[in-house]
Amino acid sequence: MHKNITSTIFYSLLFAMGGAPTIAMMLILSQKHDPNIMYQAFIGLSVIFACILVPLILIQNAYLLYKRKNPEMEEKVEVVSKIYLGLIFFPLNKILISYLNGLRCMKAFSILQAMRYLVVMALVTAIAASELPIELATFCFVAAELLTATLALIYIKHARLVDQLSFSREWVLRHYRFGTKGLAAGMFAEVNSRIDVLLIGFFLSDKETGIYSFAAMLVDGVYHVLAMIRINFNPILVAAARDNDWSAGQYLRRQSLRIVLPVTLLMSILLVLSYYILGVWVMPPEKGILDGLPTLVILLSALVMVSFLVPFDNLLMVSGLPGFQTFQQLILVGVNIVVAVLLLPIIGVEGAAFGTALSYISGILAMVFFVRHRLGWNLINNKLEL
Repeated sequence: MHKNITSTIFYSLLFAMGGAPTIAMMLILSQKHDPNIMYQAFIGLSVIFACILVPLILIQNAYLLYKRKNPEMEEKVEVVSKIYLGLIFFPLNKILISYLNGLRCMKAFSILQAMRYLVVMALVTAIAASELPIELATFCFVAAELLTATLALIYIKHARLVDQLSFSREWVLRHYRFGTKGLAAGMFAEVNSRIDVLLIGFFLSDKETGIYSFAAMLVDGVYHVLAMIRINFNPILVAAARDNDWSAGQYLRRQSLRIVLPVTLLMSILLVLSYYILGVWVMPPEKGILDGLPTLVILLSALVMVSFLVPFDNLLMVSGLPGFQTFQQLILVGVNIVVAVLLLPIIGVEGAAFGTALSYISGILAMVFFVRHRLGWNLINNKLEL
């Protein structure tokens, strides 16, 4: 069997079944706080990784095994094998960083989170500026993930956040049940962020796909700002759900409406103006950049409308309701697909933009409905309905 195919099969299996769920469980069991706080905050994540990736990786490896004597396949998987080596550490780092976030070790959390991307950027830049072969850039991801895992473990040990590791059959079962109920939520969320581009590629030309993708990429940048706020909200919401005391959550909701909404609106206005300047005075007209302006406005308008509730988007998951979180994400993806398929042949790329925009709104409305009926918290008027 060719070397690269062998490496890909080996590293991908390690990635899919590399023990991240067990490590997460051990860390949670041994930390000094109530394990339920950490459990609901991120225990489902590692199981989602395992439940989704194990069957996918096994299918992939069966195909590679079938093609093991194909020289063309050997060449294609060369880069993939190196990426999988770095992905071995990816679930572990997700767990470790989330663990620090849950314990509110925000300085360590922020440094490690930023360092992963900065190390990749620095190493890729250094390799590109040197005479080294560019293929070595594939190891940058490996180096960044390995460094992050090492430093996170050193910090956890140094700060005495873990006394001793332990194992419990009860936690294995709770871990599995929680993860399997919410395993599709993350998958649907990722699908929704890409399905519009895929549908445009199916219905329209490559040029229109590229113009839409550029506008959507800018909107994705704004959304990730809200996602970072959500990461910081999650541990506080977990504690609120555990204690059934939503006063801290209500405070976050007030602050989100007061700060997040106007800031998102300001960012969106500046982004639209910058895009217009880019299309009129910087880029040549034949590039068609301005054709993506309506798409940008549609997507940003919907995102601004729901921006103050996006940081609460994981509330069902962190409150111990992973099945409802999955259903919320399913509604979001379904609306996106249906609207885009109906409108794309009629009005072009704006049809996909309306599909994604309505998916933002419908996903948030579904979350509001489930939270109100399951947790008794009306997120719209920020009142408890006991």
